[in-house]
Amino acid sequence: MDKVELDSLHVVSFAQDIEAAVINGDTSYYGNAFDQDLLRSQLIENTIAFSSLDTPFGKYYFDRFFQRKGISAVQSIQNGGDFKFVHYYVKEGKHHIVMRTYDDYTLQFDDWVVDLKDEQLKIVDGFSYTTSATLIRDLTYYLQFHALEITNPKGVTPILVKANSLLKAGNEKKALALLEKNKEQLKRYPSYWQIYLGALYESQPDKYIERLNEIEADQFDERSIHLHKLLYFANNGMSDSTQKQIEALIPKTGDDPLYLFLYGKALSMEGEYQNALVCFENIEKATPLLWDIWCERLELYSHLGDSNGFNEWAKKGTLAFNMTEDEVVEFIKLHFPGMAKGFLASIQKKTA
Repeated sequence: MDKVELDSLHVVSFAQDIEAAVINGDTSYYGNAFDQDLLRSQLIENTIAFSSLDTPFGKYYFDRFFQRKGISAVQSIQNGGDFKFVHYYVKEGKHHIVMRTYDDYTLQFDDWVVDLKDEQLKIVDGFSYTTSATLIRDLTYYLQFHALEITNPKGVTPILVKANSLLKAGNEKKALALLEKNKEQLKRYPSYWQIYLGALYESQPDKYIERLNEIEADQFDERSIHLHKLLYFANNGMSDSTQKQIEALIPKTGDDPLYLFLYGKALSMEGEYQNALVCFENIEKATPLLWDIWCERLELYSHLGDSNGFNEWAKKGTLAFNMTEDEVVEFIKLHFPGMAKGFLASIQKKTA
């Protein structure tokens, strides 16, 4: 075996090993790729988080923080999504790997810093585009949240729990009002921004972009703002704005093939079906066939009235998603009733 070095060859190989483990369903490899000893020592700057490590619940949540990385990535694939190493770069002498998770029309990018520890490569630092938080800040406030939840149940943590419960129950306006009222107490927590943006999008979509611009003053990173704007524009059929956000993100994340998928989705919502189809055809060999891509392309063929294209693409579902022909037929009858008769005829013709 070659000696492990901190260079492009070994760091890229390290990232590819993480990707392969997740794709193979290994939920532990990713979490074990972090330098947990180093990160534990850095918690000393936060008294609550650091002192929690002396308790059973603190040790549990410390381990769980890293375990969740692998579990979440594997689950995204099981849900019909994807996990991929998308970019490597060196900045100020530090080696970065960018891992992307896709699930249900949502992208998440994690920019990890890799270093050499005891002749092994480990993730030592990083940044989450979703929460606009560094790795150590995310870990610190994750531990602080659970420590206060147990030791100070009347403190600020129940507010986050209640807001999240309101959001999941469909009471987005109440969740947003509760979060905005307690913003100064809670904005240090990365989870605050996750709940806040979800509540804002669901309750006030017309103000979403305006508010995104405003929270940059709260040290919400520009990279995260670009990502959240991208998802908003793509899922609301605004292709020009989608393209601008993609162009702003590519230098930071690499040219992820799923950017083309989101751009194609925006074109489709605008009625630019032929141009959208070109986007989908171009990503066919660049990424696995994901459930959302399969459904969106069926939608395109339906709008174009292309029965041959629809039928051939529909049949791919039997292989890609381990569906029987009967299951595909039922899916098409439910979601594309106008194309069902032609699809059934194509199956019967093949059988005959």
